[in-house]
Amino acid sequence: MGHWNPQNLWCWVVVDFIGDWPKLMPMRSWTVLIVLSLVAASCTSSAEVADTLAAPPTVPPPTATSTTSTTTTTTTTTLPSYTLGGTVVTDEHPLWDAVVTLNGESIYTDSSGLFSFGGAMAGTLAIERPGYLPQEVEYEGGDLSIEVLLEVRVVRALRVSRYVSMNDDDFDRLLGLAAITTVNSLVFDTKDETGKVLYETAVPEALELGFINPVYDPIRRIGQAKDAGLYTIT
Repeated sequence: MGHWNPQNLWCWVVVDFIGDWPKLMPMRSWTVLIVLSLVAASCTSSAEVADTLAAPPTVPPPTATSTTSTTTTTTTTTLPSYTLGGTVVTDEHPLWDAVVTLNGESIYTDSSGLFSFGGAMAGTLAIERPGYLPQEVEYEGGDLSIEVLLEVRVVRALRVSRYVSMNDDDFDRLLGLAAITTVNSLVFDTKDETGKVLYETAVPEALELGFINPVYDPIRRIGQAKDAGLYTIT
């Protein structure tokens, strides 16, 4: 059914009048009839436009939107914390000032030979002290207290004079001699009989007094001796 418009009533009257007009008017009045017909057509068109405007707008159906939510889970693993401690001894007596190293961390034993690592992780425990043979212990984790025995190093050494230190051939012959004997150490001269330092130094007193006579590089020679497995003393 069309939308009600007051203009429709007028249009119906005009159409009804047109339907009866041939019976009422002579032929010369057909011109008026045509005009009235055009008015009636206009009324019909207006009614159709009004019905179109009155029709409710077409609303598209709602579109469903899907949203995906991603959840990230973070897992935190707490590593167990252990304490590794112990005592460094020699001939059953505590050994103070020994260097104890675990996973790159080094500490010194106290006057009672005690040491302790908190939050210790598994690794190689290395213990050393000048004049003693070094020792290594494999630590596998867990709370642990151990006793480490360091044996006194028996030194069988050769003295390296300034003249040998400054000559490559002479020093090589000395290393060869140590290799075929029970010699296990080398003692390097760092000063001559007058007290002059035999290597480059930045010690202010030596520079001020002019007591420097560099003839060899001790770092290089000591490195060569260690590579040969020898204990070095300066």
